[in-house]
Order: sequence, then C-alpha cells, then structure tokens
Amino acid sequence: MHQGKDDPPPCAGEQYSSAINGSNLRVTGENGNTGQADVRGPADLLMAAAWSKSRLGSALLRLHSEFDSSQHPRRMTGEAIDRLAAEMDRVQSGYKKVDGEQVPNMVLDMPKAFRTANNWYHHEMGLLLGRLKTLPEVRHQLTLKAEDMGCGRPGDVAAKIILWWLTKRCPTCHGTKFEVAAGTGRQTGKVCRLCRGTGETQIPCFEPGREIAIFIDDCLHAARVSIRQKLRKTQNCG
Repeated sequence: MHQGKDDPPPCAGEQYSSAINGSNLRVTGENGNTGQADVRGPADLLMAAAWSKSRLGSALLRLHSEFDSSQHPRRMTGEAIDRLAAEMDRVQSGYKKVDGEQVPNMVLDMPKAFRTANNWYHHEMGLLLGRLKTLPEVRHQLTLKAEDMGCGRPGDVAAKIILWWLTKRCPTCHGTKFEVAAGTGRQTGKVCRLCRGTGETQIPCFEPGREIAIFIDDCLHAARVSIRQKLRKTQNCG
C-alpha cells in the first residue's frame, strides 16, 4: 500500500508484519551495500527483532544461572508447618464436653501457620532476588512487555512472572509429574494432584502471564540459537 506524505508512519508492529511477508530481504543498513546508514529495510528490521529477543534471552539465562548458584530458601514441609503451629497460641473451634461440661475446644491455628510459613518464604526469596545482578535488566524488559500488552501494574506482573519462572518446579513432585511415596522418594505412578502432571506450578496473572511465559520461551530459544551459531563460527575459524 502506497503511503502519502501526510500519512502517519507505520508502527513497529506494522513494519515487522510487512517485513515478514516481504520478498526483498537485502540488508540496507550500515552493514549493507547502499552506503546509507539511516535507511532500514525489511532484513534490518528482522535482524533487529531477533537480536532483541536474543539479548533478553541471554539475560534470562544469566539470571537463572545466578539463581541456581545461590543458596535459596525452600518452602517448609508439612511436618515443619505442624511444628510451627504447635508453637503458636491455639484458637477456639466450638465447644466440647469434658466431664459433662461444655468447654472451649482449642485447636492448632493451621491457617495462621501456613500464612506465617508462606510469608517467611517470600521474605527470604525477596532477599535472594535482591542479590541477583541481572534481575533489574530482565524485570525492566518484561515490564515493558507487560506495558505493551496493556497490563495493569506491569511491574508487579513482571515480578510475579519472573518469580514463577525461577521457581516453577512443582514443590510436591519436584518436577517429576508423579506423586512421590512419603519417606521413600519413589514415584507411585499416580499423576501429581498439585500440578496435574505438568511438573510445574500454575502460571500467575492468567492470560497475560501465559503470554509473557511464551515470550520468555521464545527469547530463550533465540538466545540458544545465537549461542550455537557463535560456537559454530568459532569452531570454523579454529
């Protein structure tokens, strides 16, 4: 479609769509043959998009490496939460008969114990994440992605997705997708009830979360492809 001089320039999305469907993939940028550094053709746009994903993917790989090499907290086991509840004040749950008299029935405050354990885990995880050098770069880029998708509070969305991505392995089956017999470490052959056989916890933030998770996978794929290509070039030059 011809663009008049008074028409607004196409947005990045329109340019990218046009580049994908274009037949002319000659590089026209500063590394091309036209000598015009300010001119960008379809090939230049496609290379820039791939480089952007590759760069974020590389940052994601670094972030996960930093996280894996750190000593990070583990969620409390059921037994540990039971012990925690036993140390707390009990709460009343109706009445019971003792020697023919109605007396308050005092029970362990399990909801409070679970909240306490969960709050402790997130506090310790927050301290750990604050020490990861690559986190600000990744969070900034994923916040921009969430903004572009129209998410409310995009910074919070990005933070939740990053935390999920770093810790997404199911805490019950440990990523095996099957239930583990208590005290044995052996799989029972039954699909894990918590993750429903995916081996991962549920992605937060509903559809935006799923879209960003797919975007993360695309970026990681682009980074791995870029790394393999660079390794091949290095081997060929050796």
